[in-house]
Amino acid sequence: MPLCWLVCFHVDTNIIPRSLLMFSLSQYLEDLKSIVSIDSGTDTLPGIKQVQTVLHNRFFKQPPWQVEEIHVHPDCAPVLKVSSGKPPYDLLISGHLDTVFPKGTVANWSFSVDETYAYGPGVADMKGGVLATCYAVEMLPKDVFEKLSICFFFTGDEEIGTRYSKEALKQVAKQAKAAFVAESTDTPLTLMESRKGRSSYVIEYKGIPAHSSVPKEGASAIAELLYQGNQIQSLHNPEKDISLNIGKIEGGDKINIISDTAKFTLECRSFTPQILIDFKKQVEKITQNKRDPKVEVTLTIPVETKPFFVTDKTKALQEIISQAAKKLNQTLRWDKSGGLSDGNYISSMGCPVVDGFSACGTGIHTKEEKLCLHEVEPFIQLMKESIILLAKK
Repeated sequence: MPLCWLVCFHVDTNIIPRSLLMFSLSQYLEDLKSIVSIDSGTDTLPGIKQVQTVLHNRFFKQPPWQVEEIHVHPDCAPVLKVSSGKPPYDLLISGHLDTVFPKGTVANWSFSVDETYAYGPGVADMKGGVLATCYAVEMLPKDVFEKLSICFFFTGDEEIGTRYSKEALKQVAKQAKAAFVAESTDTPLTLMESRKGRSSYVIEYKGIPAHSSVPKEGASAIAELLYQGNQIQSLHNPEKDISLNIGKIEGGDKINIISDTAKFTLECRSFTPQILIDFKKQVEKITQNKRDPKVEVTLTIPVETKPFFVTDKTKALQEIISQAAKKLNQTLRWDKSGGLSDGNYISSMGCPVVDGFSACGTGIHTKEEKLCLHEVEPFIQLMKESIILLAKK
């Protein structure tokens, strides 16, 4: 019986040398089904732990892997950190195991496939990408591990902004020379070279209530909100890389009562760090210059995330990946995204990062979520070849 048939359908990674492993889509889909069929919303901690266990048993039980759980907060699943050596790490591979879908979703929406796509909660964001990275590294020649120290870092709270595990991620990024992130993109064979940063704001207004028939006795929180909010909204200018969104407005009670409370939230996104700094100064100036001095204004900035952008180190990493794509006869596209990922936190520590190491996905965060199957193997091979070239540096 031909050896390749044995490898494709009866893979035992404890016996067969890594260099002989061949990709099997049927095996990949079997593994993907096993983790997509687990509810692992951010607040479903047992489910995230179950996904970790599946990955550990499938890929990381044998040397050279050292497995560690990092407990970051009682409301967050522990981080799964798996490394082939000690820091500094030559390559950090980042992913998240949580989804946006609540507990009970899997019971009503099961994993399925057709000739083109795989469907299911979290199939593209980002269980398909996480699994692909594991496959790529599993298929590496053994001598790569003699030259490179590789670290997987799988979080469980990315869908809420990596609220609890971001500091642990940043500490590992500080120890890494390069990083890959396996978020899915919506364009075939596309990698992200940069992502926008974001600053979020909460602006609260406290006025003086009064009957609407005697406005001089009151101070309208809503009127002040509108006055300042319009000034802030006028700063929105996508053509100059300033994307502003006022997401929520609250305030007031009854039509005949001058409102004593009001609040709105907004965010600003940009590829340019200085733009976010300048925008912050402008918002601070606007909120300090009140139309009605009797209204109290409180500005809070709960989130500030730096953009990740192309640096000289990033260009060197991109060149290696481009060489790998050329060797594989792949036509690779580089793009940038307004959405954030854990790549933003990694980049903030000075580590060059490339994002998008996953097959194309669409319908993210909806019941239309799907993963393009014909891109799975090309991305696995691209990551594998990129790591091999990285080892030859």
